[in-house]
Amino acid sequence: MKRLLPLVFLILAAGVVYGQESQSPEAMPEPPCSDAWYEKVDEIVQSGDGQGHGPDLGSAEWMSTIEFKLGIRGE
Repeated sequence: MKRLLPLVFLILAAGVVYGQESQSPEAMPEPPCSDAWYEKVDEIVQSGDGQGHGPDLGSAEWMSTIEFKLGIRGE
């Protein structure tokens, strides 16, 4: 869980950078690590190619892709 907190904050910051509304973690309707949360994260930082190809939401491969796109892999 501690590993995901920086990811949550970076995703929220990425939403501001890309012109999307940012929400505080308390205001997010989905609890972290739920299916709805994974879907919301994937909407903000897309892991697939837009045609349905990509890693399964919540998998280690998906997490690695999201970390890579946010520039936080290995931190």
